[in-house]
This record gives sequence, structure tokens and C-alpha cells, in this order.
Amino acid sequence: MLTLQHITKSYFSGNDEIKILDDISITFPQKGLIGIYGKSGCGKSTFLNIISSLEKPDQGDIFFYNEKLTETFLRDEIAFVYQNHDLIPALNVKENIKLALKTSHQSFHQQKFNMIIKRLEIERLLSHYPSQLSLGQSRRVSIARALLKNTSIILADEPTGALHLQQAREVMELLKEASLKRLVIIVSHDQKLLKEYCDSLLTVENCKIKGKIKKQTEKRREQSYHKKSYLFMYIIQQMKAQKYKLLFLFMFQIILILSSFFIITALQGVNEQIVLTKKRTPLKNIMTIENYNSQEFKELPQIHNAYYDYQSLLDLGTLSCDAMMEYLPQYNRHIVLKEGRMPIEYNEVLITSSLKDKISNHKLVYKTETKEFELNVVGVIEEDFFKEKYVYFPYIFRNVILDYINHYVIVIESENCLKLSQQLEKDYLVTYENGEKIQNYTELLSYGQIIAIIFIAVSLMSSMFLLYIVYTIIIDERKHDCSLLVMMGVSLNRLLGLFIKEAFFIGTSIGICGVILCQIIFYYCNHVLTIQNYLSFSLKLEKYMFFNEDIYLMIIFIYILLTVLFAYISIKRVLHLDFVSLLREE
Repeated sequence: MLTLQHITKSYFSGNDEIKILDDISITFPQKGLIGIYGKSGCGKSTFLNIISSLEKPDQGDIFFYNEKLTETFLRDEIAFVYQNHDLIPALNVKENIKLALKTSHQSFHQQKFNMIIKRLEIERLLSHYPSQLSLGQSRRVSIARALLKNTSIILADEPTGALHLQQAREVMELLKEASLKRLVIIVSHDQKLLKEYCDSLLTVENCKIKGKIKKQTEKRREQSYHKKSYLFMYIIQQMKAQKYKLLFLFMFQIILILSSFFIITALQGVNEQIVLTKKRTPLKNIMTIENYNSQEFKELPQIHNAYYDYQSLLDLGTLSCDAMMEYLPQYNRHIVLKEGRMPIEYNEVLITSSLKDKISNHKLVYKTETKEFELNVVGVIEEDFFKEKYVYFPYIFRNVILDYINHYVIVIESENCLKLSQQLEKDYLVTYENGEKIQNYTELLSYGQIIAIIFIAVSLMSSMFLLYIVYTIIIDERKHDCSLLVMMGVSLNRLLGLFIKEAFFIGTSIGICGVILCQIIFYYCNHVLTIQNYLSFSLKLEKYMFFNEDIYLMIIFIYILLTVLFAYISIKRVLHLDFVSLLREE
């Protein structure tokens, strides 16, 4: 069944070559219990590793039913009991035993499982973790895992080590029973025990295998096809074992997500309010001009495509409330009223919403040196970004206080103030207060956006650095686990896939939790706390690609990408390690 031809294996210690196996040729039967005996360091374990395909020989070939070994040979045909600790710390005893079935896509048979754990006296240990087991108990769990897996070959490296005589005999009895249907190869120092139970006994001496194996009639067993299984249980248990590291990673990333989200949506809210202010502020089209020599205007200059007249000085009178006073522009369709209507009569005014609660009965009094006017508040203007207290008089009110006309300043109303101001500033001193105010806030917003970009970039780099550190630590701690999975036949690609799936799950969890908390903060700030009443703006979501909420998809995508990327980088480094050496180090 299993044939080794001219197998040679050497190791290097510095510049010195140490030969372990030299031109070994041997054929094993389809079933039976084969014992291999030899002194420590003679190459027994290396011989088992080469049989299993964990190690490659320097020279020679291995055939399984006259065919060269395939990549799935270790997974489908080999059950291994390794010499050192070969249990995964994150899994309990039952999960460790069943793991070999999962890696080879085999079905679980409860009756067989119950028989094995009863014979090995580990039925009370199923919920225990490897750290809670003695060395002898750990060895029996490893043997149970090998016996449960339906394979052609069982390789056992010192299976009775750390067991007392009665337990050792029980283990040998189980392996003897297993050898009735499959090949069992045991490496041990206990030559007496091997002679008692083994069908054939081989000795490793001077890099050679000595001894004879009884010949048997062979018939290849039928291939069994199993339903594909997944190692989700392994992923979940590993995450539970690393919960404190992952919790720290999780909390740090959530804080970065929330702070970045708040800054982005706040800046978008400010920008929206400034844009609305540009559109809605009553005085958006108003500017004034004066002569450079500060002389009064003898007559109104000719200005095309604009309303213009001398300034009427409302500030020379007094108002019954503390507020600034301005005239409504003649073109006022851009003004948005929160309630009420536009003024019709000369004594009707509009107020900004910040004044609403401070004026009783919708009445105001305006006094000049000679007259007193009772004003009716007929409308409330929707508050703009600046949240200033204004009372807006109808333009016809200037005809009532003609004695307050100022001939030194001309007020101009134009829908193209910026262009017109550039034309007029050659001859006049131009003041465009509203435009300058908006421009100053826009520049301030630009600085804020630059700072936000820097903050988010630094946050993203911090996030990446932390992900790399945490994953490097996690992968480093799980190098031995990776070796065990490879020993059970898990391919390097499948091992890579396990870590990628785990990283995908972690990244998705961080992203989704971050998005949920962002939405909670967004709703609370805008609808419960109503920050617009305090900060003149609300949080705003803007469309980046498809819809307003696509920032949430971006958060999830970014964290999936980052976690998968750094998991890939970390595990790729581990996949190049010598897994056999890692197993020997334990």
C-alpha cells in the first residue's frame, strides 16, 4: 500500500551536514500494527514526518497504491498522534477531537466517539481546555482524535509516553483494534510494549531501517466522499480566546470611527448652512459705495442692472428691543419665512427667529427724535448660519423718515454683487459686508476641512498600525496552532482562507457596530439634542457615490479591507515557516 524508495534525509548544523536517513526503501502493508524502535535522535520522528508528507525527503519517492502522493494525502489518509503538545489551546477537548473530522470533511459518528472516549477514560474531560489537562490526559485526547478520524494510516509518535502502564496497555489495545482495518505505525522507546502488541518491529540504526514486515494480500479501500465542512467553530473559538486583544482593537477603532464621523458630518453641516445662507440671507445682494475722498454724492451715479439709492440711517432711531435694523431688499423672493408673511404696510416688519420669544404681542416701537412708530411683526425669517438678531423694515419706511437720508453712502442691490463690486471699486470704496462675512466663514471652513483631513489621515494610519500590531501578535501566538492544522492536512491555502474569513468577520463587525453607533449619534444630535439650536448647524450626510448614507458603506468597506489586508500580511509571513520545526519546539 505505502512504498518508500531510496529515501534520504539530512539536516545542516551550521556548515556540517548530519545525515538522518540513508537510502531507505520499504513497503508497508494495507493494515497491521508496525512498531519502530530506536535511540533518541536517530530519526524515528523524521521518518514519520516523511511518511505523512509533512517533510520532504532530500532524495527518493513515496508511493501510495503505486501513485505518488497528492496534496490531499495528509488530509484524507493520515491521522497523526504527535510527540509533543498537539492540542489547540482555544478549543476544548471535544472540539479538539472533532477538529480532525472538520479538516478532512468527514462526518461525525456519535456512537464511535462515545466508545473511544470511554475506552480512553476522558468522557469527563470533554468540556476541559488543554491548559487544564495533565500531559497524560492530553496524550489520550490526541489518540482519541486520531482514532475517530477515518483514514488509511495512523502515525503515532510516542503515543504511550507520560501514561502509566495500565493506560499505555489500553492505548495499545485500541491501536491494535484499529490496525485490523488500517495501517498503524508507532514510534516508541518502549521496545517491550512494541514487541508485545506489534505485528512487525523495525529498528532505526545508523540511518537505516532494519527488520522485516509481514506481507499481506492488499486491496485498496474504496474512496469515501464526504460533504464539505467548514471550520467556523475553530474561528469562533479562536476569537473567544483572543477576546481581550480583539476588544481593545474593537474599542479603539470604534472611537476613531465615531470621532471621524462626527467631524465629517459636522463640517458638511456647516458647509450646508453657509450655502443656504448665501442663498437665503435677506442682504445677500446688498452692498454700499462711498467716494474715496469721503465727499457726499451730489447726485446718484448711473449703475446698470441694479437698484440703488441713498442710505437711510435707521440706526439714528431707537428700537424697543436689542436688535440690529436693516431694510428689506426690493427683490426678496430668496427670503424664506419660518412663519407669517411679507410686509405690505410701512409699519410692518420681519424679525429673525432668535428674536421671536423676546417680543410680546408681535409689537415693536421705533422712535426718532420727533416721532414714534408702532411696528407690527408680520413674519419670522428662517434663521441663517450667523444667527444674528435683526429687524427688517419694508423699503417704503424710508419715505417716512426722510430726514435720516445719508448722501455720503449709496446702497446698491444687485443679483451679481461680486462682479459689480469689482467694477465699482475702481471709482468707489465698496463695502460688501455679507459677502465678506460669508467668504471669511468659507475660508475658515476650508481650514477646518484641511485639519479634518489631517486628523482622519492620522487616525487611519493609527488604525492601520494598531491592526498590524494586534494581528502580528495574534498570528505569532497561533503559529503552533497553524502547525497542528497543517499536521491534520489543512492546506496552506485553506489555512490562509481561515484567517481571511476571521479577519473579514472582525472587520465587518467593527464596521457595522461603528455604523450603528454613528447613526445613533447622528439621530441624537440632530433630533434629540437638536444641536442646531446651539451651534447654528446640524450634522449632515452627503452623497459621495450613490446616496446620502453611502459613508456608512465606506466605513464598513474600509475596515473589511484593512483587517483582511493586515491578516493576509501577517499570515503570509507565518506560512513560510517550517511547521515541523515549530511542532518540535513545543
